[in-house]
Amino acid sequence: MRSALIRTAALATAVLAVSSCGLRVDSSLREKGIRGATGQGAASVVQGGATGGASPGGSTTGVAVGSGTTTGSTPLTGGTTGSTTGTSSTTGAGSGSTGIAPAPPGGNGGATDRGVTATSISLGAVTTLSGPVPGLFSGDVYGAQAYLAYINSQGGVFGRQLKLEVADDQLDCGQNRTQHLAQAGHVFGWVSSLSLYDNCGAPVLKSNPTMSEVSVSFTTALGGLPNAFSINPLSPGYRLGSFQYYKSLHPDMITHSASLVGNIGSAVEIFKGIEAAAGSVGYKFVYTRNYSPGETDFTADIIRMRNAGVQFLYFVSADSHTIAKVLNAAQQQQWHPTMIAVGAGDAAYDPSFIPEAGAAANGMFADQPHAAFFNPADAAIPGVALYQKWMKQTGQQAHEDLYSAWGWGSAQLAVQALQKAGPHLTRKAFLDALTTIHTYDGMGMFAKADPAGKGPNSCYVVLTIVNGVWQRKDTPATGFRCGAFYHYKG
Repeated sequence: MRSALIRTAALATAVLAVSSCGLRVDSSLREKGIRGATGQGAASVVQGGATGGASPGGSTTGVAVGSGTTTGSTPLTGGTTGSTTGTSSTTGAGSGSTGIAPAPPGGNGGATDRGVTATSISLGAVTTLSGPVPGLFSGDVYGAQAYLAYINSQGGVFGRQLKLEVADDQLDCGQNRTQHLAQAGHVFGWVSSLSLYDNCGAPVLKSNPTMSEVSVSFTTALGGLPNAFSINPLSPGYRLGSFQYYKSLHPDMITHSASLVGNIGSAVEIFKGIEAAAGSVGYKFVYTRNYSPGETDFTADIIRMRNAGVQFLYFVSADSHTIAKVLNAAQQQQWHPTMIAVGAGDAAYDPSFIPEAGAAANGMFADQPHAAFFNPADAAIPGVALYQKWMKQTGQQAHEDLYSAWGWGSAQLAVQALQKAGPHLTRKAFLDALTTIHTYDGMGMFAKADPAGKGPNSCYVVLTIVNGVWQRKDTPATGFRCGAFYHYKG
């Protein structure tokens, strides 16, 4: 999948970007009844507000999923080889910047299509909020809500406020399909959905060819559809720059590599692409294991990797809690490989990770296709500054994680297309607008990708943990490392 997706598939191991995200279970979500009044993934409509702390699926005053509708207040592509030739910096507004579109003098046409009125646009999202891993992708909803709150505070799009109806698939394939079917008849389109079972809702999108889904996808069943669009398109393979960079630091370690992979279809497929890309520049994985969701003891893996002479451990689609457990097990066994790194979508870049991993995290590397969005220094990037401001404004600053970043970015891409579609809004006009957006970078928050052409990003940020703090490493202060190709598997 796109490089950022890689990280998320993992969250299913508690689970799975791309790639680009923690898996913590938020107690406030449980308290506010994410399962909904019926426990069957019922939905509520959210109209993004400028203030207040909303729970996923709730209004800005915390109405839980299952409460019905609310009327709350305001709401790079290339060949298979190549080398890193330098760095690039992103300092301008970049694509994805948003000039709010006011209602035209003659009006916006009123109810021009399903889910559209003269004053509102109803969007749907099918996301994992409960089930085996409560709160799994709740961050995705928080991020989307924050961006819609920003847009609504500016007057909406052509005089229409944006509403988000959130449905919970409970980490269940059947529920994902059921909730898509339930929303298809009345929402305008899907925005900022996130589920490891997005392939189960894909047939619904396929059977509604004028509708669009703007979300990070984990499977090609969804991501490959002509009416599905992502801020980091899913393409089997991986960017070569990351592996070339690690190889330049320690060339002797790469023939003794290892990986722990979440045992879920999307994560396993992601690893195949990563292994092929790494292998093309000399890496050899001498130990791999697909672990099951909920595993807590990785001591046996540490012993086997040590016995196999592993020097480079690369996490694929792992959640922050799993990574922390592995690092602590390594420390307990006094195993110190040359390098430990996490890939383009693993959830280690999460506010909860360093406190949980402790000193065992020091020296770990990460390569990711997005800025360090919760680091204060990265607020110099326009897109990051806006994200941080509105996550705080909506009371969700604690949820500045990978998934909220994806939700924010997906909502931003959708709004960009809504503006291009014009005031007389139809599903087809929205779809047509999406097919023209070939460059997206979220005002510098994400590495550039091609949503319309399904072209993944190949640039990345390198981070390392120094004294308990994530810091950029050999990367421009407000930009990305670029210059290497994306290696396509197959």
